[in-house]
Amino acid sequence: MLALTLRARGEYRGSAADLDEAVERLTAVVARTPSDETVLVTQVRNLASVLSSRFGLTHDPGDLDTTVAAAEAALGRAGLDQRDRTSTVSTLSDALRQRYECTGAEDSLARAIDHCCAAVRDGQGDPAEAASQLSRLDALLRLRCKRFEEAADLDEAVAASRAAVAATTERAPARAGYLSNLAMGLRRRGGRTISAADLTAAKLPAPPLHSGRCGKPTMPATSRTSLPPRPSSTTAHGTRCSRTRRWMPLAARSS
Repeated sequence: MLALTLRARGEYRGSAADLDEAVERLTAVVARTPSDETVLVTQVRNLASVLSSRFGLTHDPGDLDTTVAAAEAALGRAGLDQRDRTSTVSTLSDALRQRYECTGAEDSLARAIDHCCAAVRDGQGDPAEAASQLSRLDALLRLRCKRFEEAADLDEAVAASRAAVAATTERAPARAGYLSNLAMGLRRRGGRTISAADLTAAKLPAPPLHSGRCGKPTMPATSRTSLPPRPSSTTAHGTRCSRTRRWMPLAARSS
């Protein structure tokens, strides 16, 4: 399909024009497809995916809102097979996570976690897909722990990461990434609770006694002062804060 080719070229070249054309073409396809056609779900999911890609380039929050609406519309259709449902949930949860990181909306993060939990339950018949969703859930829970500093979120993240590793074979290409995520979670929890068992399981050196949020070790003052400040970046839609790395819309920045 031309729209997906345009998306690939737009992502490779960083071309907003290619992504704009891909969005226009997919929007037209979705409008022309009868609502009772099963292919409509695929087209809506493709549209949501291209919108998410365009947000990564332009940082326009409106693309995220449209992505979430399109993915939820596809997910709400009856008769979805397991593969379509899982793929749509992945697109939706990723868009909700991006919206949380962009706007700080706690509801978006909570909804992303709920959708991901449902995808884990639905994907039990396919170990590889279940592991992928468990890894996504682990990342979302660690993100919420960073925001609210709830130990329960970190415990659930470690459990999800362990399950992802257990669901993969020794030779699975994704296993190394899942093991890395598990080690990261164990180290954070070990630093937070000073748990020797977690640190031993992660096979990592003990962090300093004074640690940051969710057990992330704090940087020594000499190291912090020697580092250059993070550069801020600005687009037509807002600015990324150099301290929090969160995108601030123009309206919020001017106020």
